[in-house]
Amino acid sequence: VRRKGKERNLVPHSPDVFNLSSLPFAYDAAATAPLWGKFLDEVLPNAPMDQAFLQEWFGYLLTGRTNIHKMAVLAGESRSGKGTILRIMRALLGEENTAAGRLDDIVEQFGMEPLIGKTLLTFGDVRWNNSNVQGAIQRLLEISGEDAQTVPRKGKTAWHGTLGARIVFAGNDVPRFNDPSHAMANR
Repeated sequence: VRRKGKERNLVPHSPDVFNLSSLPFAYDAAATAPLWGKFLDEVLPNAPMDQAFLQEWFGYLLTGRTNIHKMAVLAGESRSGKGTILRIMRALLGEENTAAGRLDDIVEQFGMEPLIGKTLLTFGDVRWNNSNVQGAIQRLLEISGEDAQTVPRKGKTAWHGTLGARIVFAGNDVPRFNDPSHAMANR
C-alpha cells in the first residue's frame, strides 16, 4: 500500500518499493474476521473501548511504524484471553518477525540480540513486582522511543541501529513502575 496524501493505493510488487519485512499472507480487501469478533465478545463483553483499542493496536502492528512511541499492556485474570491475543499477534506478523522474552532477558549482555530485525516483542505472564523490572525500564524506553542502539552480539561485532519492535506485555496485574519521570507510564 502506497500513500499519496490521504489516499492509499495497493501497488504491485516492485524493486522501487523497499520493505524490511513482509506479512505471511496475501492482502484481501474483502476479508472479514467473524471468529475474531466472537472471541472479543467472549473475552471483553460489554467493553467496546477495550475491543476498539485492540483493533487499533493490531492495525498499528501491521503498519510497521514505531513513531507513536507506545507499548501495550494486556492485564487481566488468568484464562482471560491474553495469551491467545499474543499468539494471534505473532501469527499475524509471522513468527520470523517476532520475539518473545522475559524482562530479565533484555538486561543481560546479549539479551537484545534476538530483537534485531523484529517488528514485535511480547512479554507473557509478566510479574511487575519482580526486582528486574527496574533494570529493564531504560531498555524498554529506548526501544519504544526509537533511540539508536548498540547491541552486543555473541561472537560477532556489535550491531548499531534502531530496533523496530513494538512491545506488548501480558500479565495478571497492572504494572507499577518506580520511574520519577513517568516516561514508562506515558508510553
